[in-house]
Amino acid sequence: PESRLPALFPALFLATTGIWTFGFCAAHPSPHAWAGMVVGYGMVGFGIMQIPSIGFNYLIDSYHAISADCFVMTTISRAVVSFAWTFFAAQWVESVGAALPFGIFGMIMGLFALLTIPLWLYGKRMRIATAGYLLKHENH
Repeated sequence: PESRLPALFPALFLATTGIWTFGFCAAHPSPHAWAGMVVGYGMVGFGIMQIPSIGFNYLIDSYHAISADCFVMTTISRAVVSFAWTFFAAQWVESVGAALPFGIFGMIMGLFALLTIPLWLYGKRMRIATAGYLLKHENH
């Protein structure tokens, strides 16, 4: 399953830099800033479409017995983040401008993206070490 993870690296890079591109172009309005915002938005869109696809495939291959539970937790987490976003992000951007909030959002995404590297390098070892704690699936 870890052989799937390198396909995440371009998407994670594009999504992280896309957040920064969008935010920094929005922070410095000019007649042509919209082009940078559109490119940044496209970069984020590409990454956000690829990351869950590859991540969910890895999850199904690695932890088939608990993959349904993981999907539920992922959906709940995404909903909580989306809901919480509406309460503070707009006011934050309005009060300090777009550069700082989008810079921090990109930094957070970049930090989570870096967690893919140890998973890629040591994922099999982690699965072996935690195998006794997980349910067994009848087909695996």
